[in-house]
Amino acid sequence: FAAGASGIIIRWDGNSGSLPTGWDTGNQTWNDVWAFGAASGFAVGAAGEIWRHNGSAWVRSQDTGNQTWNAVWMFSPTDGVTAGSAGEIRRYNGSSWSLPAGWDTGAQTWNDIWMFSATDGMVVGAGGAARRFNGSDWNTPVTTNTTANINAAYLSLTNGWAVGNNARGELILSWNGISFSRVGPSASLPNINLFGLHCVIINDCFAAGASGNIFRLTGGGYETSGLLTSSVFDMSDTSP
Repeated sequence: FAAGASGIIIRWDGNSGSLPTGWDTGNQTWNDVWAFGAASGFAVGAAGEIWRHNGSAWVRSQDTGNQTWNAVWMFSPTDGVTAGSAGEIRRYNGSSWSLPAGWDTGAQTWNDIWMFSATDGMVVGAGGAARRFNGSDWNTPVTTNTTANINAAYLSLTNGWAVGNNARGELILSWNGISFSRVGPSASLPNINLFGLHCVIINDCFAAGASGNIFRLTGGGYETSGLLTSSVFDMSDTSP
């Protein structure tokens, strides 16, 4: 799925994008979408709107008020988290999006959310802010070494990346499991804002930003310590 302005949610079939019947949600701006498969997902956006796909069309899941939701993370069709403006982070229980105690972080805009598990996660946002979830609340600040807006993150427990405004001089950030540090400045990058980030593997990522720019971020060297989780390969070995 791809979602954006004008209430349109596009379906990609492997060859092209299309607008199926029931997928035009009206004059609405969508900021993030999560798909479980071809017929299930959630979209979050402006004016407090959260919609879900019911198998044939997109319908309103909940109108949560005037805040803008910028990011959504779903564990299952009945369990998820969303974050956005007004400092609120909400949890979905299968029927409603509620605001648990300790999940209102004040007058802060969150632009992206990343969950390591149901009891551990991270939000990043305006002014270089980041908070860590401890299983009950989002009150643990994370050092980012920047005051620029952080717009997107792709993380593991021990490494990862975040991107945001002013990519050349300010905001490509490296995550080491404890804090973020700035990478750069890089004279080879145009001075633009980066809004989206996806990694094929943790050191091979694509970042999309203003003026139609898409960058590939690649890391070199090796980790001196940490936990390695390898890819799984079928070696055609039938022995025990």
